[in-house]
Amino acid sequence: MVNDLSDVGAAPWWKRLAYRLLNAVLLAWVGVSRRGGGGTGGDPGPILVVQLHKIGDFVMTTPLIRSLARAFPDRSLVLAVSQGSFNLAETCPYASAVITVATQLGWRRTWANVRAVRRASRQVAALQPSIAVDPRWSADLVHEGLMVKWSGAPTRIGFAERASSSRALQSVGFDRLFTQTHPGRPGLLESRQMLLMLELLGVKEAVQQTEVWLTAEDETVAAEALGSLGSGRGWIAFAPGAGEPFRCWPADRFAGVAAALVAEGWRVVVIGGPEDVIDGGVIAAGAGQAVNLVGQLTLRQTAAVLAQCRLLVANDSAPAHLATAVGVPTLELSTHPVGAPPEHDNAPERWAPLGTVLQPVAQPGCERGCGADSPHCIATIESSTVLSAARHLLSTDPNRLSSNDPASSPP
Repeated sequence: MVNDLSDVGAAPWWKRLAYRLLNAVLLAWVGVSRRGGGGTGGDPGPILVVQLHKIGDFVMTTPLIRSLARAFPDRSLVLAVSQGSFNLAETCPYASAVITVATQLGWRRTWANVRAVRRASRQVAALQPSIAVDPRWSADLVHEGLMVKWSGAPTRIGFAERASSSRALQSVGFDRLFTQTHPGRPGLLESRQMLLMLELLGVKEAVQQTEVWLTAEDETVAAEALGSLGSGRGWIAFAPGAGEPFRCWPADRFAGVAAALVAEGWRVVVIGGPEDVIDGGVIAAGAGQAVNLVGQLTLRQTAAVLAQCRLLVANDSAPAHLATAVGVPTLELSTHPVGAPPEHDNAPERWAPLGTVLQPVAQPGCERGCGADSPHCIATIESSTVLSAARHLLSTDPNRLSSNDPASSPP
């Protein structure tokens, strides 16, 4: 598949110019900044993997992390992650060090992110990495490429700036941060896209499955949390949250689906972060008998709870990736309309979990992706459709599902 860069030319001229000017300033700064280490004369230095975006992005990076550990057993791994992903990264059995970087998405955070990356890069450079990897296929919004450059690693790999339209627009000039780049292959699941980095290192074997590294304590917390109700036919988890409001299906509809499944003998557990407390309460109250764990669990504990479930019903969000990592099917409600570009940041072709994705029909103006400030396209998905899809997944052998196949809807 050829990389579609048509969106770059369609972007307003002022936006293209703004990114060129901003990146020119950043690259000029990098050019005069001290590079740091760059390996030692004796044993090879560690391999740095930089993943500073959302929690789901980190989970999607775990096959690359494990594949690198297998391919280079003589080198340690260093992970640079966002603060939100630290709970998952800290138990990584392949990493000798985990460095957190206080980055946040949003153009208003540009210079704060650059400063945070620069500070963390000093820690990284002190470790003298021999290889630095930036597996970001789409636009580099928090300047992972700068960390790769500032690490001082003699081998620095990442995707070419023309690998995707968003990268060609927003990361123009960033090829100079790397010693080698990959053109990417549009249409791949994000975890498989990241594994293309291995080709630049001459590695042919890769691990496909995402992972979450749970502790015995995580599993104990999960068991105790679900011990207040009998299992019935089994547990179904509901997660009402998402990174942006327009990606959230209405909580009262989640509640209606949960109530119908409880009436059929299933047990319901509601999960999510502190920001989901109100919506979680709506679902728990509407379901009747339910365990409401919203805001009470760490990410790993959430994954341990999901491991005890038959199904997760969720928006396109971190819990869907956690469920896939522990082998539990997800019924995902996507905001990305049917027929919208598959390389969009919300496209299920890039992020589909194990299970089924329901996509809405595009509303006027959203043909290339929903960009509303509140639930819009996703709100057109009917409760009856969600309930039918949940029943279909509950009757399907999970071993017959694959997160590596294109997103699909039930027959």
